[in-house]
Amino acid sequence: MPHLARHVHTVPPAPPLSEYRARVLAPSGLSGGTRTRTRQCVGSGLHGEGGPLVSVVTVVYCGAATLERTIHSVLRQEYKPIEYIIVDGASTDGTVDIIRRADDRIDYWISEPDVGIYEAMNKGIALATGSIIGLLNSDDWYLDGAISSIVELAAAEPDADILYGEVVMGTQESPTIVAGAELPLRARDFCGGQPVPHPAMFVRRTCYERNGVYRPDLRIAADFDLTLRNYQAGTRFARIRRPLVVMALGGISKREVMGTLAEASLVLRVNGMGWRIRLCHLWVVVRSKVLGHLRASRLLLSFFRGGRSLFQRVRGRR
Repeated sequence: MPHLARHVHTVPPAPPLSEYRARVLAPSGLSGGTRTRTRQCVGSGLHGEGGPLVSVVTVVYCGAATLERTIHSVLRQEYKPIEYIIVDGASTDGTVDIIRRADDRIDYWISEPDVGIYEAMNKGIALATGSIIGLLNSDDWYLDGAISSIVELAAAEPDADILYGEVVMGTQESPTIVAGAELPLRARDFCGGQPVPHPAMFVRRTCYERNGVYRPDLRIAADFDLTLRNYQAGTRFARIRRPLVVMALGGISKREVMGTLAEASLVLRVNGMGWRIRLCHLWVVVRSKVLGHLRASRLLLSFFRGGRSLFQRVRGRR
């Protein structure tokens, strides 16, 4: 993909958190939540009773089918110093009606057009007042005790700025646990893409202030970029070996394989990773996709063979 090299020096740097704080002070669309009825300041870093305030941000666009489950998973957490923020991209499918039904239990929500998921995440981070921030997609949901586990990890690892656990993927009948890379992270851990399960990743607000937020110019791999950027900056990571989030299948990175590969390759190059890591990443992605297609082909072949055998048995009985 030689065309990527022409754009390497034109990729804008990661925007500072302060840039988005200025934007969210004057929302252009609808807004609500308990904060609109108080005088709480954005970015105040408040602590709740009994522990640090954890901000959870959900970004959504036309997610009426799943958003209610996501909201309930946050509200039913037994750890109570939680600030919940929802950033909606001006949905037209009833999403705002669902948000309004929980208005008295959501700290703040806005509904206005944006340029994509990562800009929405940045707005949510800028709106957050907690010292620890988690991002929960509108079709994912937290398991019980998820926030308590992160708070305990944060207390045990006070020097770690990025905290993460495990993610459950797949169906209820055959779930798969995505555990992420072993610590400490190494450069080769980025060969296979994002080494930290992003839905189960929590970041201290001071880390966003120091190293910037998500690059909104990236459509797919901005979370990969954020993780790699912090690794390169010497940020300390800490993990807990338990599932925190159930993640829906079929995200954009799964649907747009070539787009994901192109953006991830660009991220590796922009962040100064050598050609060996970039080549390794290409090999890992291609191998996984080829093996996936081979497995699918074998299943399809088995299906047709089974169907043909059944047809022959039925025909023989006649």
